[in-house]
Amino acid sequence: MSSVVQEYERAVIFRLGRLMPGGAKGPGIFFIVPCIDTYRKVDLRVLSFEVPPQEILSKDSVTVAVDAVVYFRISNATISVTNVEDAARSTKLLAQTTLRNILGTKTLAEMLSDREAISHQMQSTLDEATEPWGVKVERVEVKDVRLPVQLQRAMAAEAEAAREARAKVIVAEGEQKASRALKEAAEVIAESPSAIQLRYLQTLNSISAEKNSTIIFPFPIDLLSAFLSKPVPKIEEPPPLPKKIRSCCLYKYPDWVQGMVGEGRPPVSGHSHGAAGGGLQQVRPKGAQSVLSLAPSGRFRPEHHNHEWPTAAPHQV
Repeated sequence: MSSVVQEYERAVIFRLGRLMPGGAKGPGIFFIVPCIDTYRKVDLRVLSFEVPPQEILSKDSVTVAVDAVVYFRISNATISVTNVEDAARSTKLLAQTTLRNILGTKTLAEMLSDREAISHQMQSTLDEATEPWGVKVERVEVKDVRLPVQLQRAMAAEAEAAREARAKVIVAEGEQKASRALKEAAEVIAESPSAIQLRYLQTLNSISAEKNSTIIFPFPIDLLSAFLSKPVPKIEEPPPLPKKIRSCCLYKYPDWVQGMVGEGRPPVSGHSHGAAGGGLQQVRPKGAQSVLSLAPSGRFRPEHHNHEWPTAAPHQV
């Protein structure tokens, strides 16, 4: 009688209860004697199973539920048949106990943060324990670590408080840096008055960009200091009336000139008064073609005239 095994299988043959020499057969066809020979096929492919959630007390007295996944394969078909009844079932039970033993020595923080190290430790422990069974443990993965609801809330509150503390530290550092930068900027602006004016104009430009808004702001007097500091030009008073002209005036109009010069008042007729100070601004006596004006200081200055002054001997003032 013949039988065929696949590439990924091996056949362990027993004849009258004894293991046939030569080890497992396959792949391909092999022959057995009916009623004398028996055989068992072994799958050499990688198999997997899930470890049920295990209630574990951690090193810091926290109860957690942990489950895992184990990947293994049969490395020696003959040993896996002769040394253990069910290699897959035995490996699964061993994985449960190994998971409890290893995680019992870890704290909750290590369970949550060092999953890779825990998985590697479990894989090496299981592989060493299942080697006499002809089993090779390829990989172990910790799936989930379940915490009690109350513990989850406490940890969430603790994490939130830690995040708030870090956020406050970051905000404080940012304010410190901003204060230093503002101090340096103030020192630079204080050294240059033009920088203050440019900053003021920039602020006005930003404010004016707003639409449908009325803004009232004071205009700094220091911007007008350049204009206010300019000296006001003085009006020079005309030179005093020449003695010759004054003598001629006295010669022809002695009473009128004498009254204005001696008494400091305008004549009774033939004149017009200034708006300020009561001084005489323009004078044209009756019968005279020359015009004289009296400055605020009481001095005469000649205006336009085309009259030739008399040549008679003038009166002395």
